[in-house]
Amino acid sequence: MPAGDEEADRIAADVVAAYIANIANVELVQRLGAAYGVRVLNYWQPSIFTKQHPIAYETRQIRYADVIGRMYQKANLRIAELPEGRFMDIGGLLDRREEGLFIDWCHLTEKGNEQIARRMMVEVLQAQTDGRSQP
Repeated sequence: MPAGDEEADRIAADVVAAYIANIANVELVQRLGAAYGVRVLNYWQPSIFTKQHPIAYETRQIRYADVIGRMYQKANLRIAELPEGRFMDIGGLLDRREEGLFIDWCHLTEKGNEQIARRMMVEVLQAQTDGRSQP
């Protein structure tokens, strides 16, 4: 196991555990949404660490945050194991894009945020059409 992997594993477990611990809040928000006829959508956002064609600047950011990158990759695996409907996993949305979409290791450019908003709008409009309050 490469140096730092144990730390990345521990941090990933802590991050996902925090989301799971927050499930009570997520479920409360889901119930509130149901009471008001609104479907609540939670998202796990894209990461620079899974991008297949990072530009030079993004590559420097990835190297800068190496342990965080390993943690994020491991957290992605754990998020995928959560019960369906907890998070809409759009983590890979930007992975194959070749243009620069990240300002740093976790913040997106305007164009990156636009891509996320366009993707999220699909579920938002579908939720309105379906009239469902639960995913």
